[in-house]
This record gives sequence, C-alpha cells and structure tokens, in this order.
Amino acid sequence: MPGNRADIDIVFGDPSNWVLNQFRSMLMRAGFGKIRTFTKFEEVRDSVHDTLPDLLIIDEEIDPGAKTSALVRAVRHAQLGANPFLPVIYTAQDPPQEVVRRAIDAGTDSFLVKPFSPKQLLDRIALVTMKRRGFIVTSDYIGPDRRQDSSRGSSVPLLDVPNSLRAKEMGEKVTPKAFLQQVQSVSSELQKQRVQRNAFQLSFLVQLILPDYSNGTVGEDTYQHLQRLLTVANDTCKRLPDTPFAALGELAQAMVLVARGILSAPQAPAQKDLDLLEPLSTAIAKSAHPDRQAQALASDIADAIQTFKAKSGEA
Repeated sequence: MPGNRADIDIVFGDPSNWVLNQFRSMLMRAGFGKIRTFTKFEEVRDSVHDTLPDLLIIDEEIDPGAKTSALVRAVRHAQLGANPFLPVIYTAQDPPQEVVRRAIDAGTDSFLVKPFSPKQLLDRIALVTMKRRGFIVTSDYIGPDRRQDSSRGSSVPLLDVPNSLRAKEMGEKVTPKAFLQQVQSVSSELQKQRVQRNAFQLSFLVQLILPDYSNGTVGEDTYQHLQRLLTVANDTCKRLPDTPFAALGELAQAMVLVARGILSAPQAPAQKDLDLLEPLSTAIAKSAHPDRQAQALASDIADAIQTFKAKSGEA
C-alpha cells in the first residue's frame, strides 16, 4: 500500500495539455497528491529552481532544441535547484538515437518512448522509487550507473543518493531541512569523487597530448584534447572548495593557465608550457589520491591510454 503519496511532489512538463491532463488524472487516481503541470520549458526550469520536487517528468519537445537534456544535466551538476539527485523520467515521441543518448548522458534515470500507457508510467515511477540505481561520478558524467555489470571494469564507487520519493512512498516523514542535510552530505562526497576523477582525467589527457608534440603530429584530436584539458581543469577549480583537496587550488589554476597558453598557439606553443604539463598533472593526481602509490596511479593511467587507443583504432 502507498505510504504517503499525497505528499509526493511531481513536476510534469509536456507541451501538450491533453497529455498533461490525461496523466495528471491517472496519477491522482493512483494516490499522488501534488502534480504540478507545465507546458513551457521556462516554467519547468523555474519550478525546479524554486521548489523541492520529489520527481521530474519532462518531455523532449517541451523545448525543440537541446535545452531539455541540458536542464537535466544542470540539475545533476548542482547548477539548477537544490537537489542534484532529483529522480528524472524523460519522455519523447519516436526519438532518434541521438536524443536518447543525450538524455541518458545528461543523467536521466529512465527514458519512456511515446506513446506509453498509464501503467508504463506508473511502472517507471515505481522503478525510480524502489529500485533506483546508485550514482556514479566520472570526469564527464554524474548520474545513475548504467553499466550492465557494475562489478566489472571499473573501480568507480557507487553513491547511495537521497530519494525523497522513496521515503514518502514508504510513509516516512520528510522535512525539507532534514532532506537537504542528507543531500549536502552526499554532495560533499560527490564533489570529492569528481575532483579525483578529474585529476585522473588530467593526467590521461596530458599523456595523449605530449606525444603529438614530440612526434610532430599535432592535429584536430590534439586540439580537442587540449580543449578538454582546459574544461576539466576549470571544473576542478570550481569544485575544490567543497572537498578535502582545497589545497590543490594553486595547482589546478596553474593547469588552467598552461592549457590556455597552449591553446592560444596550439601549433607552436611555448616550450615552458609543454614542459609544465606532466609535472602539474602528476602533482594534481598524487594530491587527489593521497592513499594510492604513484606507480599504481601511473599504471592505471597507462591502461586507460591503451584502452582508449584500442577503441579509437590507434593501438
């Protein structure tokens, strides 16, 4: 039996009033008491920003561009709203693969292809309520773990994230203050893991970039790796204050400056900037992984490089 569905707050965004009215009635018959429906992207965005919903259901076509998946990504990266762990069900009418991939990469919990039945929607809500996947954090993804077998192929730990949807379904009393304290606690661990993933990624990218300059094979891939290096370094700087690695600030900022310097003249960068890449990335990696031996870190990075080259056909 539902525990406290009357208090479950659902934000439902879809461009069709007919769809919203149909499923709103169904959800109310199922016992859900707070269903806020919107036909405009800005209304959904403002609602997520200003309130603390337990579930977001959002359709791709509420914005004809890529803003819908960008909204989900902004939630996951704590750039929109107070809860980066908000459960999200994403819907779309006969979507091309690129739309599905974009939504999943943004951190969506579940994807529903239209047309779907009331039962299908209720089944997906039940899934994200009672059987929600743990979250993983990498240098470019925050969201539910989608690996087929999470016990293989990765040492990235899972995060058990707060889920007010489940708590209310189970009849627990959920106060905004207590829930946000849970969110903050897990967010701190998330930020720590993100910095560690970023540190690994910086070393990985440097090991891809430097051989191109040594071998005289600087090209479009090199430029993309440099752009990624700058993005990851900037992201690291932003996340450091909420982690135990705040002392890494000067190193991360130095990496930003070096990456910018090389990007300003990628075909003929200053040698001093190239010379700084490896020691900077090594220092960042060691500082972000104080419990790991340098040799083990170097081995993991080398393995990642080998895997990357094999997948890209360079091995």
